[in-house]
Parts: sequence; C-alpha cells; structure tokens
Amino acid sequence: MRTLPASLLLLVLLPACDREPALLRQGRKAEAVGALSRAFLQSVEAEKSAVLATTDEESVRFADESRRAAARVEQVLPVLRALVAVDSREVEAQRLEAFATAWAAVAAIDARLLPLAVANTNLKAAHLSTHQAAEALGTLVSLLQARAAEERDPDRLRVLARAEVAALTIQTLHPPHIASPSDPEMADLEARITGLAQVVDGVLAAPPEGRWRTDALRAWREYQALTAEVLRLSRENTNVRSFALSVHEKREASTACDAALQALAAEVVAPGPWPTR
Repeated sequence: MRTLPASLLLLVLLPACDREPALLRQGRKAEAVGALSRAFLQSVEAEKSAVLATTDEESVRFADESRRAAARVEQVLPVLRALVAVDSREVEAQRLEAFATAWAAVAAIDARLLPLAVANTNLKAAHLSTHQAAEALGTLVSLLQARAAEERDPDRLRVLARAEVAALTIQTLHPPHIASPSDPEMADLEARITGLAQVVDGVLAAPPEGRWRTDALRAWREYQALTAEVLRLSRENTNVRSFALSVHEKREASTACDAALQALAAEVVAPGPWPTR
C-alpha cells in the first residue's frame, strides 16, 4: 500500500482529529510514537552499519537505509503534532517538542556523518597500499636485489641495501598514516617518508647506468605516485572521522534522543488528566 506524504496525511487527519473520542485519539498517538521509535532505532542501527561497512556498496546501502528510516521519523512527527495539538495537553506537547529538538540534533550529525561513511577514503588508501603500491615496491626491490647479486664492490652493495631498506620502510609507514586521527602525527610520518625517498632518489641517481636503473626508476616513480595517492586519501580521513562522530557525538545525541522518546512514550501511554473533548 502506498503511503501518503505527510502533508497530504495532515489534510486528512486534521478535520477528523477533534471529532473522534479522546481515548481513540490517544491510541493513535501511541501508534505514532511506536512508529517514531521503530524508525529512530532503524536509522541509528543502519548508520552504525554504514560506518563499520568494509565496502563502498555496503556503506552506501546502509547509509540509504538510515536516511529512509530518518525520513519516516520526519513523516510521522507532523502527524503526531496534529494529534497532540487537539488535546492541548501541555506536558504531552512539551515531551513531543523535546523529542523533536533531540531528533534535530541527531539528524544534523547524520548530515555530516553519512557522507563521510560512504567516502571510505581510509579503506581505499589501505587497499591501494596493500595491492598496487606493494606490487610496484616488489618490482623495485627485486631489481635492487638482482643488481646487488651482480655487484662485487662492498660500498656499492651497502648503497643498494640502503635503498632497499628505505623503500621498504616507507611501506611500513603507510598503515600508521592511514589509521592516524592526528594531523601532526600524519605530518611527521610524511616528513619521514620524504627523507627515506631522498635516500632512494640518491641511490638511483648514482652510477652505474644501464637497463636495471631505467627499470628501477620506472618502478620507483610508480611507487612514489601510488604512495602520494595513499597519503592523499589517508589525509581525508573519512573513515576515521565518521567513526569518531559515530562513537562520540552521535552516541551522545542518540542517547538524549532515546531518553526524550521514552519520556514522550510514557506520557502518551500513561497520561495525566484525560482531555475532555
């Protein structure tokens, strides 16, 4: 069955609200509060799933589910307001507006949180690091090791080893950068990566020339470009930020909203003096 938009539903409800028995109207309020509760809980649960999802497809699906549930809250609110307005019960109206205010705070957080959850830049950075970047690094290391196997000069062997260690160390700095919530910490990691990259640059710029160095430079440039993209995605920090929002601001706002909803439900189910109309 197709659901009427809230605006049309109000046009249907308003003329009838003040003509029905008060007890029946109170039952309809209770049904509306129940619908609010279900939609609110579904929205929160789907938001958590969107934040914790490990793929873009799952994140988008859960974020859309959260938004649809939130839309149902927005649809029921004006209907419940119309029912409450008929009886003019002050406490009931206060409880409803307290919930509406708390819900607005939750919705405002979701407006920031859900776009971050579906962006998944930290997950994308991690995937890029462990796949394409690791592959390019493996090619570079293999070329350095093959060259070292042909080398007889101890000093040159040490230089090649320094380049290999520096490149491998850069790869170990990807994960802490991706996981870090701190701009200063990320900046420090980036400075270390820059210093290590200069070591590799220096080794590959030194003689002897030849096919090995051409191939090594190609692999190194590819790895540098991939590392730059890993750091760019990591800097956006959308997964870290959405998780922090979810477990701190959203949790507090949801707790307050749930408390307001429970107070509203208690007032509707067991109200004070019944309306006389």
